[in-house]
Amino acid sequence: MALTIASNVLALSASLQAGKASNAVGDTIRRLSSGLRINSARDDAAGLAIASRMRVQVSGLNQARRNAGDGQSMLESASGALDSLSARLQRIRDLSVQGLNGTLSLTDTDAVQAEINANLKEIDRLTQQSTFNGLRLLDGSAGMVNLQVGANDSDKLSVNLGGSGFGVNALGLKDFTIAGLPGTVSGLSVLQGRSTNVMIDSPTTTVHWPAGSASPNLVRDANGTFYVQDVDGAGKPTYQQVGYRPTTDTVTGLSDVALYPSGSPVFLSPAAVASRAIGVPSLLDDTNAPIAGASLVQADDGRYFIRKAGSYYQASLGFGTSGTVTAKAADMTSPLTAADFSTLPATVTQTPPVDPATDTVAFQDASGVSLSASASRLLQRNNGTYVIEVDAGGGNFRYYDAALTMSDDGTTRTMTARAVSTTYQTFTDLPSVSGDSTVTIDPAKVSVNYTDRNGVTYGNVLGLDASGNYVFNLPQSAKTGTLVTAQDGSQYIRTVNGSEDVLIFYPLTFTALTDASTNKTVLNVVEAGEGIRLKQPLDPLATLDRALAAVDAQRSLLGAAQNRLDSITNAQQTTATNLDTARSRIEDADYAVEVSKMTASQIVSQAATAMLAQANQQSQAVLSLLGRN
Repeated sequence: MALTIASNVLALSASLQAGKASNAVGDTIRRLSSGLRINSARDDAAGLAIASRMRVQVSGLNQARRNAGDGQSMLESASGALDSLSARLQRIRDLSVQGLNGTLSLTDTDAVQAEINANLKEIDRLTQQSTFNGLRLLDGSAGMVNLQVGANDSDKLSVNLGGSGFGVNALGLKDFTIAGLPGTVSGLSVLQGRSTNVMIDSPTTTVHWPAGSASPNLVRDANGTFYVQDVDGAGKPTYQQVGYRPTTDTVTGLSDVALYPSGSPVFLSPAAVASRAIGVPSLLDDTNAPIAGASLVQADDGRYFIRKAGSYYQASLGFGTSGTVTAKAADMTSPLTAADFSTLPATVTQTPPVDPATDTVAFQDASGVSLSASASRLLQRNNGTYVIEVDAGGGNFRYYDAALTMSDDGTTRTMTARAVSTTYQTFTDLPSVSGDSTVTIDPAKVSVNYTDRNGVTYGNVLGLDASGNYVFNLPQSAKTGTLVTAQDGSQYIRTVNGSEDVLIFYPLTFTALTDASTNKTVLNVVEAGEGIRLKQPLDPLATLDRALAAVDAQRSLLGAAQNRLDSITNAQQTTATNLDTARSRIEDADYAVEVSKMTASQIVSQAATAMLAQANQQSQAVLSLLGRN
C-alpha cells in the first residue's frame, strides 16, 4: 500500500466506520430511552402509519365503550321510570277492581276515584320529569336515540324512545272514571250567542243589500219593522220591507248582515181610479138642497147636467173611491133647454176614471188645510190604501193615511187627497242591528261569569291552563271547569273538583252576548242540574291491561337494548386489546434485541476509534522516511 500525506485514506475509512457505529449506538439509545422501535418516520414509515391507525382505532373503541356505558345509564334510568309507572298502573287497576264493586256508595267511589286520579297525576309527572342529561325518556319527544358504540360511522345502536309516550292521554286514560253513566264527551269551545251593536256602516260589517239597490239605507218604523230605504229614478224615497240575518264571528271580529225582501214595496205609485157604477146619485141645487125628480146626464162635450122637467142645470160631479156620487148644480137661475144641444145629453151611469199621473191632485191635512203640492206626493200602500207623503226637510218624510175625493165639472178633473188624522208614519235610521254571534271562548275576547248549583256566581273566571287551553278557574270552590258536548248533543260543564281532580258533569245553560262594536263577549254559564259522573272508558280494566302491556313492551325493548350494549362493550374491549397488542408489536422496542445491538455497536465504535488513531499515525511513518534522507 502506498504511503501518502495529502490523502489519509485509512483515516477516512476508519472515520466513516466510526460514524456509522456512533449512529447505530444513537439509534439504539433513542429506542431504549423512548421504549419505541419507531420514533420517527425514518425508522419505519409504513410501520408508523399502521401503528397510528391502530392507535386511533383503539382510542375510538375506548370512547365508544364509554358511550355504551352512558347508554346503559340512560336505559337504566328509563327502565327505572317505567318500573315506577308500571307500579302506578297496577295500583290503579287494583283500585278499579275495588271501585267497580256495586256495594260502594257514591261517596266511596269518589274516594277510590280520588286515589286513582292521584296515581294518574303521578304517571304524568313521571312522564314529564323522567330525563337523562336533559333528554326526556318517556314522553316520546326524544325520538330515535342513536348511540355511537364503535369507532366508525356505521357503528351505531338505535334505541326508540319516540312514539306517543306514556302519559295519561297516550295510554288512553284521559278522564279515566270507574263509576258513572256510560257515554263519551268532546271539548266545546265554540258557542252560538247573540250580538248587539252590529254597525251598518262599520268597516268590519259586510251588508248584503237586496238586488238592485241604488242608494240603500236601513230604517224601521214605530212597530220595529225593518225596511230598506232607497230612491227611485226621480230621487224620491222608496221602502222595501226586509228580513235580516246579522251574524258576528268573535275570532275575526267581522260581522255579516244579510237583508232580504219579505214583502212587496211598502209604497207604490198610485194607480188610476177606475170608473164605477153610480147607482142613484145625490142631486143638489146651488144651495145644497136636494133636487127631487131629477136625473144626472152628460153632454157630448163632457159637461154634466142635472135634468129636471126639461131644464138642464150645469153641474159638477163629486165622488170618492166608493160610496154615493154627488152632482151639484152651479146655478139654478139660468138653465138650458133641449134646444141648446145638438144631441140630447145621455144619462150618466159610470163615474169617470181619474188618473193622478195626468189629472190635478190637491193635498190637505186632517183639518182641510192645503198642503204644498211640491212637498207632497200621493202614494198607495201595497194593500191598496192611499198615503200622503210630506217632505218634512232634512231627508225626513211623514206618511199620512189619506182618503180620496174626486171632482169633475166636465172640463177639469181634480183629485183631492186629505189626511184622515194628524197621526203619521215615519221611518227612523237604523245605524246598528242585533243578531247572532259565533263565540269562540278566548280570554282575550270573552269574559265568563259562572253560577254554581248553590246559586253562587263567580265573575271573570276565564283563564288559560298550562297547555294554553281555556279553563274556568273557581278558586273559592277548589274546582275548575270546561264545556263539553255529549254524544247525543247535550252540553255539560266538565268540572275538576278538589285536589284529586274528581270529574263531575253538570247540565249546562248559558247566554252569550257579543258587543260587535268592540268584539267583546260576556258569557254567563250556569250549572243547571245535579252533577253526574260519566264512566270512561266502558271497559276500564281492559284499558288498564292495554296500558300495562304498552309499558311492559317498552321495558322489554329497553332490556334487550341493555343486553346488546353489554355484548357490544365486551366485544369492544376484546377488539381494543387485540389492536393494542398488534400495535405494540409494530411500534414498541424489543429491549433484548436493542441492548444486544447497542453492545455490538459500542464495540465497533470503540474499535473504529482505535483504528482511526492508528491510521492517523501513518503520516509519522512518512516523516520518518523523509528524515533518513
